[in-house]
Amino acid sequence: MFGLIADCGLGAMAYSPLAVGLLSGEYKSGEPPSSNSIWGSERLGDYAKATSEAVGESMTTLFDVANTLGKTPAQVAIEWILSHDEITCTISGADTADQTDDVIGSVRWELPDKMRDRLDGVSARDASGPITHAYPGRAHPIQKTRPHPHTNSDETG
Repeated sequence: MFGLIADCGLGAMAYSPLAVGLLSGEYKSGEPPSSNSIWGSERLGDYAKATSEAVGESMTTLFDVANTLGKTPAQVAIEWILSHDEITCTISGADTADQTDDVIGSVRWELPDKMRDRLDGVSARDASGPITHAYPGRAHPIQKTRPHPHTNSDETG
């Protein structure tokens, strides 16, 4: 999708950059979620799948990078997303003052290239990304549902 955005001179807004909290640091792959969290209540049945395999590896790498930099996972995740030229802004969905402070802490610093490359690499292993697993049963947000206006209507894909 980034290639298309760049080719068209557009920008994208990242919705749910913390993948419904999976990248906030509150959840750990292989550990049960708190019962008073969204993943421990409403989405409990989806939690194991949402935090397994490539997504779980992405979470673990993000947490390691955050620890190395002395930042929170949420700060690193948002800075990583914003470090891509194709992303113009994120919608954080912060619910509390502490979460808002955490989001604010994601700006005014730069993710080192080595760390960005590490996050890019691990996230590329699962082309669908954590957001698909965060919304089980739904089409991937960038999945084409109708022909692009600049293509022949008989084309698919």
